Amino acid sequence: MDKYFQKEQWEQELISNTSDYKAVADYSGVALDRVQDLPYSQYKLYLRDAWIANMSKSDEGRKFLETCWRIRQTSADEKAIKEYQDYGGDV
Repeated sequence: MDKYFQKEQWEQELISNTSDYKAVADYSGVALDRVQDLPYSQYKLYLRDAWIANMSKSDEGRKFLETCWRIRQTSADEKAIKEYQDYGGDV
């Protein structure tokens, strides 16, 4: 993520080595000292879900998640295309 988002000076200097473990522990209920014992695939699943749950807590986070969902869609929104064409848009 660092290559996509510029960090401020204070963000570059404050690095947390265990924040992902803490997020997984809080989300899953697994003890913090046992998170690293999880199978890797389960850890990654919990980490993803913890991130989504955390982002869902704010309006900005939900908007970001909606944008992520929208750009992952691979099928055309035919209804929106039809409305655009009916409005006079050119595809």
